[in-house]
This record gives sequence, C-alpha cells and structure tokens, in this order.
Amino acid sequence: MHYLCNMHIFGKNKILALIALCAIVLQGCIKERKFVVDEGLLEKTATENNIGIDYQMPAGFSAIRQGMVDTIAVQEQQHDPFSGRIAAIYVDTLLGNSIVMITDMAAVPAERTENKLDFYFTEFNIDKTWDKVEIQRYRFGDFPKVVQLDMYNDSKYNIKLYFYDEDKARFSVDYLFDTGFYNDLKPFIDASVGSFRKHREITITTDNNETLQ
Repeated sequence: MHYLCNMHIFGKNKILALIALCAIVLQGCIKERKFVVDEGLLEKTATENNIGIDYQMPAGFSAIRQGMVDTIAVQEQQHDPFSGRIAAIYVDTLLGNSIVMITDMAAVPAERTENKLDFYFTEFNIDKTWDKVEIQRYRFGDFPKVVQLDMYNDSKYNIKLYFYDEDKARFSVDYLFDTGFYNDLKPFIDASVGSFRKHREITITTDNNETLQ
C-alpha cells in the first residue's frame, strides 16, 4: 500500500513537472510581432498614469469625460467585481460607430484571466454573440506577452488584447467597430496597438543642476 502511494505521488509529480515544462516551452515559442506605427494614422500620445503606460489612439478618436468613464466603471464592477476597472474610453468622432476601451487589470486575479483564456471560445461568447472567436499570442516592445482575441459576426467586430507583465495581464484594450469597416480601420488599429509602451519619465538636468521631469 505504501509502495502504491509512493507510485501515485511520483506519477502526480511527474505530470505536474510535464505541465510546467510544456508551459515553459509554449512561453518560449511566442513569436515577436512588429507593428508599423504610422504617426499619420494616430492621435497625439496619451498617458494612463494609474496603469503606467503611454499610447496613441487611431486618428479621429477622442476621449470621453473622465466622470462618465468612472460612472461606467462603477456600474461594470457592480455587475462583475473581477472585470477590471475601465480606465479610459475613446469614441470615433468621424464615423461615430467605433470605440476603444482601456481596462486596468491590476486587481484581477491572474488565474481568473487565464481560466477565461483557456476556454476562450465559450467564455467570451456566452450569449452566442459572435460567429467566430480566434486567439493568437505574441510579444512586442515592452510586453513579453500579448494575447489577442478577434471576435466578430456580420455586423460587429471586437479586437481584445491583454498586455502582460511576465505572467499576469497588466491591462486590456478593446477596439469595437462595425465589421464592414474592418479593412479601412485595420491599419489605424495596428498602428495604435503598436504604440502601447510602458511610461517612462524623462529626466533633464539643466546647467544649474535643476532636475526637470
């Protein structure tokens, strides 16, 4: 009996070690993706201090008032306390049919995000809104991993991205627009995604030894 228990524990440890090894291998297989950040397709750089990031929105997108964003964020967290906190919302002022939403994921447990991504097709399509849900993983710039979900049907398209610090999502970004504008908006969205980076304060020392930030 003792021998069998030892065999059982050994087998379990072996399985756990194999799973860990697979995770390392998969992490190492994440390919780097490069984006063409065409400034002509983008607005000026914005900073989200609470998350610690700089980014640029597609041209023509403007931020809605922070008070309205905060109201929406509170309502969303009342509905789902682990949904993350909406930090900023941008609206397409040219066509009026597209939005971009940035969500702070700092308070969301890592396992909750990973469990949803493990079963992404059902977890992100509970009400059967989307005809397709596709996933890809890559790294670029300051982020060792980005998980991108493309969810769409005949009328709506949602590109959702999780930006990681090591093994935890730091924030997410949603680009939501009409499917018919996909080809027109894709270069703008790619340029915007490629503009995301960690915020860095620039320190300048003057001749009088004054420090400016």
